[in-house]
Amino acid sequence: MTIEGAIKAEVMDTGAITAIIGTRFYRAGTVPQNVSKPYATFQKISDFPVYHQGGDALSRARVQVNCVDDAVVGAAQSIALAVLFRSLFNGFRGTMGTGGATATVRNTYVEDISDATSVPSDGSAAAPSEVRLDVMVFYVP
Repeated sequence: MTIEGAIKAEVMDTGAITAIIGTRFYRAGTVPQNVSKPYATFQKISDFPVYHQGGDALSRARVQVNCVDDAVVGAAQSIALAVLFRSLFNGFRGTMGTGGATATVRNTYVEDISDATSVPSDGSAAAPSEVRLDVMVFYVP
């Protein structure tokens, strides 16, 4: 199973997150048109092997999670989601995911949290509120 599949399964099994976004957790670039907010997206930015003292190879994946909310309502839900994702991904160890979508994770941590809100260049609409997290995942490939 891919680390992306395990991450999606783990998030969908986290009640505090699904209480806010339901099933609206998408791979970046696959968000349906006119989807309800709030929602979150994720994408694997990089993934490379890490060798530690000649032992088993691990992979280190950088995964970016975007928490998106409606700016008209305010940023409260995107901020709340970011807090929940940080709680899930800071110090996670063990089996990530459920069913056939699992991965053995040695450690995770949130490297960066930033405001990713951008205003449309044509000024046509209020920009959604976005909070972005960069998550490092050390896992057994």
